[in-house]
Amino acid sequence: MIKRDPEYATFSKLVEVELLRSRRYMRQFSIFTIETSLFETQSENRLIDMEKMFGIVKNNLRMIDYLFLNSNDFFYGLLPETPSDGVFILSDRLANKLKGLYQIKVSMRWATYPKDGQKIETLLTSLQKSGQVYFK
Repeated sequence: MIKRDPEYATFSKLVEVELLRSRRYMRQFSIFTIETSLFETQSENRLIDMEKMFGIVKNNLRMIDYLFLNSNDFFYGLLPETPSDGVFILSDRLANKLKGLYQIKVSMRWATYPKDGQKIETLLTSLQKSGQVYFK
C-alpha cells in the first residue's frame, strides 16, 4: 500500500538514513500506519476533516517525527528513537483525541527496528503482517 504513494520515495530515504543511524548508535525506531473510518464517507467536508485530522496527528508527534498522508487516505510515518511501547502510547493518545472530535474507528499498525526487521523491506512486511490495534 505505502509503496504506491508518491511520497514513498521520501519516506524510504528517511527510513534508510534512520536504519544507518540506529545501527551505528544501537537505537530503536518505529514506522506506523493509521487508518480511520472517517474517510469511508464521501462528504463535502472531507478535505476539511482530513486537514483537522492531520493537525491532530501532527500535534501529537515530536519535531523529529515524520508524517505522511497517503493518497488512499491513511497516515504513515517514521518515529526515530521510539520503541514499540512508545508507538502504543502514541496510538492510545491519538485514538482518544480523534474519538473526541469524531465518532470513528481508528486502527494502527507498527513495526519497530530491530525487533521486526533489519531492512526497510522486512519492516514494511512486518508492518503489513502486524495485528491492527483498533480503538472505537
